[in-house]
Amino acid sequence: MTTTTDHKYLVAADLFCGAGGTSQGLCEAAGLIPQYGGIELTAINHWETAVDTHSLNHSTAKHLCASVDSINPRHHFEDGQLDVLWASPECTHHSVARGGRPVKDQSRATPWCVARWADALHPKTILVENVKEFRQWGPTADGQPIPSKKGKLFQAWIANLEAIGYKVDHRVLCCADYGDPTTRKRLFVQAQLGDRKIVWPEATHGEDAPRAWVPAKEIIDWSIESRSIYPSMPGGRPKPLAQNTLKRIAEGLKKFGGEQFIATVSHTGGSDSSRVKALTEPLQAITAKNNKALCEPFIVPIDNASSKARPEDINEPLSTVVASNPRHGLIEPFITEFYGQGR
Repeated sequence: MTTTTDHKYLVAADLFCGAGGTSQGLCEAAGLIPQYGGIELTAINHWETAVDTHSLNHSTAKHLCASVDSINPRHHFEDGQLDVLWASPECTHHSVARGGRPVKDQSRATPWCVARWADALHPKTILVENVKEFRQWGPTADGQPIPSKKGKLFQAWIANLEAIGYKVDHRVLCCADYGDPTTRKRLFVQAQLGDRKIVWPEATHGEDAPRAWVPAKEIIDWSIESRSIYPSMPGGRPKPLAQNTLKRIAEGLKKFGGEQFIATVSHTGGSDSSRVKALTEPLQAITAKNNKALCEPFIVPIDNASSKARPEDINEPLSTVVASNPRHGLIEPFITEFYGQGR
């Protein structure tokens, strides 16, 4: 444990650091531990843009702009000095989102850097985050995973950490269960040196938790004016939507919109439940005031990364938000009025 003035500090390294979200979590965790007055953080990434961004968000951290493969950890830390080693190895070649493209073995090998740092420094706690498909890490042939050997390298990687002296456990956690408005799921691996206990956080949100999931509608800025999906409309899209996107919109209309329910929009009496009717039920009386409407916004995937993508309810957390092309499109609230017509 190192000291600065009269304070003890949590010593941590963030391998493959990004913009600094994970480092922020480390800083906040350090502030909750009574014996620590703060954190001594070292952040490493080979990409200069990532290091520059991280530096803006964590100006007091030590930054190394270099490949983790090229760094000798003993040149920067003493054995046993690290309290926490956090690593988010490159995940794009484990993820199903790569669409079957050939993998790069060098990129897939980055988790072995964690084992190398563990053997060199014996940090008290190791935390690794990755896509859940990382558990299927295995040998490749001609750039493609060998189906019969899925998971073999992941198992060997776990066994390597155990051989160094760690207790290891791993779980897939959902962000929505901890207060984020997204259903993004990630694999977390936790390794504790020696007899240190592995503790997993209890869910704070969800069906069996104290609070409900945070819905997507709470993070949508409804003041931003959208544009029509039709190129022929003023301010519309420059080109038509892809057929798959149109199919998803139609599916969303069926699931969350026009075929979902009918609402009474007048403010006369009746309970909330009686003012909403499924289309499979008879309508309430239609009056001259035209008080019936269909209204329900929903979210539709607008990329084609996955053929399994489906429209999403704004009352549920979002699916994973990616940093590249926009993935989500908001189908704004619509109102279709029903008019009574005599015979």
